[in-house]
Amino acid sequence: MTAFVGDLTKEKEVVKLVDKAFAKYGRIDILLNAAAFCEFKWIEDLDYETDWKRSIAGELDIVFLTCQKAWKYLKINGGSIINFASANVREALKDSPALVHCATKGAVFSMSIQMAMEGAPEDITRLMLPAFTALPNAKAFSLWYSMAHVGISVANMSESIAWYQKMLDFELLWCKDFPMIQTQIAFLKRGDFYIELFEHYDSKPLDESRKQPLTDIQYQGTKHICFVLEKDIEMLYNTLVGFGADVAMSLRESPPKDALMCFIRDNTGNLIELIQLLR
Repeated sequence: MTAFVGDLTKEKEVVKLVDKAFAKYGRIDILLNAAAFCEFKWIEDLDYETDWKRSIAGELDIVFLTCQKAWKYLKINGGSIINFASANVREALKDSPALVHCATKGAVFSMSIQMAMEGAPEDITRLMLPAFTALPNAKAFSLWYSMAHVGISVANMSESIAWYQKMLDFELLWCKDFPMIQTQIAFLKRGDFYIELFEHYDSKPLDESRKQPLTDIQYQGTKHICFVLEKDIEMLYNTLVGFGADVAMSLRESPPKDALMCFIRDNTGNLIELIQLLR
């Protein structure tokens, strides 16, 4: 273990720390951002310069600087960044004067999601961990997490990218070959939803029974992805049919009669549900 004394809110000192670690061990695999300081005061008691700006530096700038300066080393072999969020990301804690803390931890959470997207091509991952929480109906030390993406194996990467772009208006973020796992991987995005596509060098075709909604449910495992519409599902359905979509189940009322639904298949045969709730 190597100790380093420095001010992590100072860019030059963070550079020295990271460079020293890399020089000592020859690689950086994990960055754990646990250092922080923050003023806990009610909004009217916060001084902008000595409380607010100092706390932003102590809980947000620290995380940004260490992540940014370690990034070039994490890219070499891939690695993990562990950032600490808080229960305050999603809920105000009664009787806790945590206004600045809410702002910084919310920013750390959002920033980490963005870093996960930027780091994925370089095999840099991230894990969010909250502080202790005793919220009603919440487990102490429970993980705070959100939906990140869904992974789908396809038969032909370029054709699948074109399909999701044309049919469902997804945007290609990146596509890269990973020879070490004999797989090509691509990330696509639409709004806040991401899809990760895989094409293995020795890809096996999807069984025909997995391409039908009512027979696929006989098999264990993930069934399909679903997109919900607020309105105009009939218009979208007809548009997709006009584009040549492979329909697995035509537009109809759901069994509980509380929604309109249909299933289409992507160009590999993976099932996709479209649904509009009836209110």
